[in-house]
Amino acid sequence: MGTNFKVHICLALCFVIYLMDSLDALSIIPNCTFEDTVDLTGSERFSNGSYLYEGVLVPSHLIGSYDYIELYDGKHQKVPRHVRGCACQIKNCFKLCCNRWKTLQNITDIQWGCAESSKEYGYTPYVNITSSNDRVVLKNALKDFLVQVGLPCEDGYKLNSVKDPRDNWTLYENGILLRKYDNQRLTRGEYCMTGVEIDGVSQLQPYNCPILYFESSEIKANTIVMFVSLPFLLLTILIYCAIP
Repeated sequence: MGTNFKVHICLALCFVIYLMDSLDALSIIPNCTFEDTVDLTGSERFSNGSYLYEGVLVPSHLIGSYDYIELYDGKHQKVPRHVRGCACQIKNCFKLCCNRWKTLQNITDIQWGCAESSKEYGYTPYVNITSSNDRVVLKNALKDFLVQVGLPCEDGYKLNSVKDPRDNWTLYENGILLRKYDNQRLTRGEYCMTGVEIDGVSQLQPYNCPILYFESSEIKANTIVMFVSLPFLLLTILIYCAIP
């Protein structure tokens, strides 16, 4: 009787865990990548479940609950559960590293973070934006786009084409950033924009993350084979040494 009771308790706990995981999965917005979502904390909510974000109505089917933020390498960083909306599928987003009352600053020699600022923002909001037909237009990024906020990594670096010509970049209206020196197209999940002092004026420039190097499948396979065969190799050497 005692054993059966323990089995039932274990099954009940497994069911609860499964149910919690299912609810978490259901709370995430379907067919919407994390980089297309914005934090709706503090936004006006209506009785039909929709939210108003910077003048754009985000319908209830594009609303979800998240307990993480996604970093540039696809990893999830746990944060308090909050409501997000898939607003960037409604209107193009412009991603800032920090909200307008904070600035991106060095926390340590290799770590960046958002720190409180005494004023809303000290940079010019105008940025050259390239359209799908390659037409370049100077736009007010804070008015012509939905503003999205998020730091994709803490160990990144700023691009400054005035200081280093290799740091040239092109920002497209769909949010893709073309980094010229390696011809990489970065999504909003891999960069953000922050103020950089250029010719006495703080201008919005990209902050991007370290370049990830992925091992090829062949290298990974060779590494696995090496580690698997190493004990047998050592055993062979020991046996050989033990033979008189």
